[in-house]
Amino acid sequence: MNAGTSPAGLDFTARHCDFSLASRNEIEGSTEYVAGIKSLARERHGRDLKVLNVAHIICADTEKAAWRRREQILEHGDFEGAEKFLSYIATGSQSYEETLKHYREYFITSGGGIPLIGTPEQVAEQMIALSDAGFDGLALGFFDYYDELGAFGETVLPLLREAGVHA
Repeated sequence: MNAGTSPAGLDFTARHCDFSLASRNEIEGSTEYVAGIKSLARERHGRDLKVLNVAHIICADTEKAAWRRREQILEHGDFEGAEKFLSYIATGSQSYEETLKHYREYFITSGGGIPLIGTPEQVAEQMIALSDAGFDGLALGFFDYYDELGAFGETVLPLLREAGVHA
């Protein structure tokens, strides 16, 4: 697996790896992005490549509560620390420069992955959209794994199974 998303990083991944860990932070445009990575591997190197992405779950009983949770996270976010971390990982990289510039809050609320925010039904719909976009899997993050992972398993996973998305 490789997480490089610059042209050189993607070519390395397509040539040497089984998985690409993408850094999409929006569902929009993901279909083309994933298809491009898979096409690069197939056409340039004769390989099939699976594409994963990071997604961070903020799920609550109501949409309003989920978005309020996101706002609370931002209110307590360490923006200075995030910016230092991001500048460190972006040093000499072509992968994160645009993300650093335009999506700073994503790194506070979702570590740079796709924030999936809403009710269990909304989170499941977003995950289904990512699957439909061609992603082969997601590395999931939660703010409080102890409480949130169990709730995710009870509320979102059944919806994904019902939709035919392997979880």
